[in-house]
Order: sequence, then C-alpha cells, then structure tokens
Amino acid sequence: MSPPPKQVTFNADGAARIEGLGYVLAELVVNGYPVASRSLRSDAAIHDFSFKHTFKKSGWAAIRVFPNAHTNPIYVVVDDKPIRGTVDRARWCLAGVEQCWKSKQKTYAADEQADAKAAYDNARKVYSQLINEAK
Repeated sequence: MSPPPKQVTFNADGAARIEGLGYVLAELVVNGYPVASRSLRSDAAIHDFSFKHTFKKSGWAAIRVFPNAHTNPIYVVVDDKPIRGTVDRARWCLAGVEQCWKSKQKTYAADEQADAKAAYDNARKVYSQLINEAK
C-alpha cells in the first residue's frame, strides 16, 4: 500500500526587474523539473504568489525565475522515506566515479593509494546501493 500523497503549498514573495521585459515567468521546480509557472510583473515591486504541488514520494522543490534567480531547495518527506533520484542518475554518478578513478589513480602518491582506493570504493558502494534500491 502506497503512502497518501502530501500536498504542499509554497508561498513566496518576490520582485523582478529585468529591463525590456514587462513580465517574467516564475516556476515551481520539483526534483529538477518545472511543474508549474505563473507570470510576475517585472516592475521591481514585491508580489505575493504561491504554488501547490502534491508529492507522491519524498523529493525537493524550489522556485526560480530562469535563468536569473533560484531559491534554495525545500525538502519534502513523504511517509518518512528518503529522497532518491532516478536509477539513471545513480548510474551516471557511478560511471563518473569510475572515470575519475581511471584518470586520477596514478596521480596519488604511493602512501595515499590505499586511502584513495577506499574512498572510491565507498563511493562505488553508495551508488551501487542506490541503483539496487531503485530497481
């Protein structure tokens, strides 16, 4: 049985002033993707606005005026479950660890090799675990 969705309201107040634009687009970004937007007058006055979003699983959200401004992430936890990315993102990160190790292994001093290998092995373990959890 899946947990009940969690509806969250994001209240904001913001001002925009971009020369030549009468309006700017404010967006709600959830887990890296824009999911809602609204126009704000680009008159430097502060405008109150809000977005609502229903989370079916834990994630993060932010409000942005692309490409000029972006809030810090707001983390939303559903049913006490951790926030997880997609399996493709975890695979991409694991491939990055492998590539980095291949290109940097020889640059570590002999007395640093064991510690460096242990750090990379730990990263491999973490990303492998995330991949397994996502399946």
